Amino acid sequence: MLFTVLKIAVGIGCIIALFYFNFIDFHLLGKALSSPGIVFFAFSCLLFTVFIGALRWQILMRSLEVRISYIQSLNFTFIGQFFNVFLPGAYGGDFVRGGLAYRLHRDKLGEIMMSSLVDRLSGLVGLLVIALAVLALIPSQYQFWIGVIVVSGLVLAFVGLFCAVKFQGLFRAVIKILPDPIERILMKIFDTIVGALETYWDRKRDLVASIGLSVFQYILVLESLYFLGNAMEITSLSWTGYIVSGVAGLFANAIPLSPGGLGIGEAAFGQIAHLLESQPTDTAYSSVFLAMRTLTLLTAAVGIVPFLLYRDAVNAVKQDKDSLQKNGV
Repeated sequence: MLFTVLKIAVGIGCIIALFYFNFIDFHLLGKALSSPGIVFFAFSCLLFTVFIGALRWQILMRSLEVRISYIQSLNFTFIGQFFNVFLPGAYGGDFVRGGLAYRLHRDKLGEIMMSSLVDRLSGLVGLLVIALAVLALIPSQYQFWIGVIVVSGLVLAFVGLFCAVKFQGLFRAVIKILPDPIERILMKIFDTIVGALETYWDRKRDLVASIGLSVFQYILVLESLYFLGNAMEITSLSWTGYIVSGVAGLFANAIPLSPGGLGIGEAAFGQIAHLLESQPTDTAYSSVFLAMRTLTLLTAAVGIVPFLLYRDAVNAVKQDKDSLQKNGV
C-alpha cells in the first residue's frame, strides 16, 4: 500500500513539475477540444488497441491449449484495463484478467500465467522493433548509441530465452541447491516457463503474429499522438519528430516509478521533441502525451461495462486472491 502511495505521489509530482517548467500547457489541451473530430479519431485509434490486445492474448493462450472465445478475451482485457487505471493496488489488471481465465480452465493455471507474461514481453519486443525501424529518422549524433541500446535489448531478450531452454539442465541443477520450499516454487515456475517457451517455439507463427499485433498497436498510439498534436495546432514538430518522441515517451512510460508512467512519459516526450525541433520554440510538447494519456483513461473506462457483466466472477477472483497468488498468478 505504501509503495502504491509513493508511486502516485511521484506521478503527481512529475505533472506539477512539468506544469511549473512550462512543459505542460492546459490551454493547448483546451485548444484540442476545438477539433472534436480529430480528437475522436485519436480516441478511436487508442480504443482499437484494446481489441488488438485481446486478439494477441487469445492467440498466445490458444498456443498453450487454453481455449477462450475472442469476446471473452476482449471482456477480460477491458476489465483488466479498468482495474489497472481505476482500481490500482492489490488487484492488478493482469491478476484479474488471469483470474477470470482461470475460472474457465482450472487445470491451466501455469499456462495462463505464462501467456500473460509472454503477452507483456511481446508488447515490449514490438516497441523495440518500432524503435529499431525509426533509427533512420533520428539525428545522426544520436543514432549510434540509441541503436546499440535497442539492438542490445533485443539480443539479450532472445539470448536469455534461448539459454533458458538450451541449458535448462544447468538451471535446474542450480535451483536444486536451494532450500526445499524455495526450490519447489522456483522449479515449478521454471518448468512452466520452459514448457511454454518450447510450445511457443513450435508455434512460431503465433509468436510472430503476437509481435506483429504489438507493432500495429504502437503504430496506432503514435498516430494518435500525431493527430492530437495537430488538434493543438503544434506545427513546430514534424511527423518524424512525433514518431521518435512518441517512441521515447512510450519507453519511459514503461518505467514503474509512477502509476502507468504518469509524468515520466510526458517528460521524455517533451524533452525529445525539443531536441528534434527544426527551430527552437517554447512549445509545451508534453501536453500532447498528457492528452493521449487522458484518452487512454477514457478507453479504460469502457471496461466498466464488462466489469458489471462479470461482477460476480470478478468478486470470486478477488476472494480467491490468496490461493491464486500462491500458485503464481
